[in-house]
Amino acid sequence: MDARRPLSPSLDNGGRRVVLAVGYEGVPRLRAHPWKAEKGQAMSSSNQRTVINAEGVVDWGLPYPHAIKFGNLVFLSGQLAQDEATGEPVEGGIKPQTRKVLENIKAVLEASGTSMDMVLKTTCFLMDRNDFDEFNVVYREFFPKGKEPARSTFQVAKLAPGYIVEIEVIAGIPD
Repeated sequence: MDARRPLSPSLDNGGRRVVLAVGYEGVPRLRAHPWKAEKGQAMSSSNQRTVINAEGVVDWGLPYPHAIKFGNLVFLSGQLAQDEATGEPVEGGIKPQTRKVLENIKAVLEASGTSMDMVLKTTCFLMDRNDFDEFNVVYREFFPKGKEPARSTFQVAKLAPGYIVEIEVIAGIPD
């Protein structure tokens, strides 16, 4: 039997086959969720889910925190560039907004017990693909060549009104 044969059905999508689910015969499955303790074992305190909200970073009053710390990882919610003094988006275009977003990320990481050096992955959302080069100029100030995290960047149709960049992060926490 072919070990690479999909377990799930596929659809014909205009002449292209689309696999509906990931999973192949012969590939071992996880026996337990990594966040659950095995039967009879206590969950390690290092694997507790901890909510992080950083001082000096705007609390939007929405149903999500600045970050969630889990084990030796921290998952940051998307950050925007709000001017704390005015409550409005930072003015001046992509460079000042990117700088403010990355400063917010730095503050949330520090509140989580880690730093920009420990960022493993960023997901960046830009309203305008034409801002990509200027965005990268500021991004490099925070993630110099040779120390960049993995990254995905997307042009999106909308962000919150007045905002032109949003970044979310996954980072490691040192032992």
